[in-house]
Amino acid sequence: MPTFNLGVGLADHADLDRKPMEASPTQTGAGNGRSTPPGAYAWLALGMLLFGSGIPIAKIVAEGLPVAWASAFRLAAAALVLLPFVLPRLWAVRLGKRDWAMLFALGVVGIYLFSLGTLHGMRLIPGTLGSLVTSTTPILTAVGGILFLQERSSPAKTAAVALAAAGIAVANLAGGGEGPGGAHPYWG
Repeated sequence: MPTFNLGVGLADHADLDRKPMEASPTQTGAGNGRSTPPGAYAWLALGMLLFGSGIPIAKIVAEGLPVAWASAFRLAAAALVLLPFVLPRLWAVRLGKRDWAMLFALGVVGIYLFSLGTLHGMRLIPGTLGSLVTSTTPILTAVGGILFLQERSSPAKTAAVALAAAGIAVANLAGGGEGPGGAHPYWG
């Protein structure tokens, strides 16, 4: 029975018994010596497309429901959707106490508090500005990977992060969005 060690990295839940792929010259990892599985970028793009489509929905939901209730319902719905995928493999994965603690912390910080913050923020600013603010997620993820996961940076990655940050700044400063506090949503 395979074990699941969060300290090493997440396993591919669909293929827990699969052997690691051999690196090929056409596949490059994230500067960590690992190869990139086929379709990884397509899955990431699909995730970002779905994430982006959730922002306008969050604005509508946050204006009509209490934030804590909306967040709890959102997570309950997600749990129901994921249940058929988790149940068949539930006993194939053994988790230690540290793994459970890390999953719990990830759930609280990365899912629940993120949901509360997003929904509460979407109540206070226009939807387009909310989508711009949440677009800082890839920047913060890249910086966090470098700072906390010892991932290697490169001039190209640094330039990409800088360009993304500059794009967000231009959109926020020159976008002309009318926020609740005045002409500019941050300083009125």
